Amino acid sequence: MRKALLFICCVFLFSQLSGQDIFSSKTVVKDIYLTFYDGNWEETLLQNKLSGEEERILAKIQLNGITYDSVGVRYKGNSSFFNVKKTGAKKFPFNIKIDHIVKKQSLPNGYESLKLSNVFRDPSFVREVLAYDIASNYMPSPRAAYVRLHINGAPFGLYNITESIDKAFLKRHFGYKKGTLVKCDPNWKATANETCPKGDKASLNYLGDDPICYEGLYELKSNKGWENLISLSKTLNKDIDKIENILNVDQVLWMHAFNNVLVNLDSYAGRLCHNYYLFQDSFGVFQPILWDMNLSFGGFRFSGESNKALTVDEMQNMSMFLHFKTSNSNRPLITNLLKNSRYRKIYVAHLKTILRDYFAN
Repeated sequence: MRKALLFICCVFLFSQLSGQDIFSSKTVVKDIYLTFYDGNWEETLLQNKLSGEEERILAKIQLNGITYDSVGVRYKGNSSFFNVKKTGAKKFPFNIKIDHIVKKQSLPNGYESLKLSNVFRDPSFVREVLAYDIASNYMPSPRAAYVRLHINGAPFGLYNITESIDKAFLKRHFGYKKGTLVKCDPNWKATANETCPKGDKASLNYLGDDPICYEGLYELKSNKGWENLISLSKTLNKDIDKIENILNVDQVLWMHAFNNVLVNLDSYAGRLCHNYYLFQDSFGVFQPILWDMNLSFGGFRFSGESNKALTVDEMQNMSMFLHFKTSNSNRPLITNLLKNSRYRKIYVAHLKTILRDYFAN
């Protein structure tokens, strides 16, 4: 009897603790209470964002009845920030760093930072959470859920909340967190270096061995690693037969299949060629990680094969061999891999799997 009671207590305790995870449910909307110490917080955050600096201001948050003090807050995003600003609206996306001042402070399950998306250009509020949920079945993927945000005691709106690609994420999925981490998202304000070969955004074109040629196109999130990224781009473009030594090709093929089926063109597959991460694991192999799903399911209409926006019919009938059929040299992660007939068959099989699992019925 005592053992049975102990077992029931343990199950109850586990259920209570797991319920504290902010990503524990996609159907329960949790409340986040954010309180700024700066009475002029909106103007301060706005000026920090417009200056191009990632400076944070201090606040405290309350979640599930627990208060986390001295967190660091800044606005995030590009189009989701600047296009909203043009309209005069104030519902901007937030980046909250839990351990900004209090080191080792984290949310349950080790989350050190959170991304609050204002769901720019998605009135359904469904795209991002659903896309990440689908992706998680095939590759390491951030978790996503919904929260109601309250600022200084006043309701501020419904947000999507997304797990950050940080050390906690890397440790959970790869058992390792010290490798090279690259955010493949260009600095749109950066000026191209005239001494460097011309690349195309975060496409993994080989631009020579000087890190300066890559710095405006990629953001290094680890303390070092430019030489590893350069080695990857060189292998992809110059020595493709050795690509499996440095890249998880199967995961890349899953990423391409996912982007194609979900018409997720605000990605490597589209005109802007961005919104993914690369992480080099303990074996020296780069792993692709999807990022920024709010414009999946046809929310972004530019494939990069022409300058015109795709119609709904064109998106519904988009070729599974986008960029490959046109031999686009500015998409080597697609064209150079799919030249291999075995990789091409695996890619098509992944397309069929996602279609069968989520869309055929």
